[in-house]
Amino acid sequence: MKELSDKNYDYYTIFAQANSVQFKASPDNKNLQKHHIDQIVLVNAGDLKSVDFACYFGPDSLVPFPLFPQYNDTLNALIIKPR
Repeated sequence: MKELSDKNYDYYTIFAQANSVQFKASPDNKNLQKHHIDQIVLVNAGDLKSVDFACYFGPDSLVPFPLFPQYNDTLNALIIKPR
């Protein structure tokens, strides 16, 4: 596995909009980083306190994979994690 210190970075554009967060890989990525995202933290998220459902759709599938959102009052953040 390559380390980030190797400076072999992969770049993504992140779109956050009403009811969705989308990640799009840069066309220049060489897929050198074999890693996964273990959580998404949406900050300044007071308006998302009541969110109780999240899911993930893979790039080639319309089958939803459930995720677990949890609001953190101290951080004013919504934290989304897999099981």
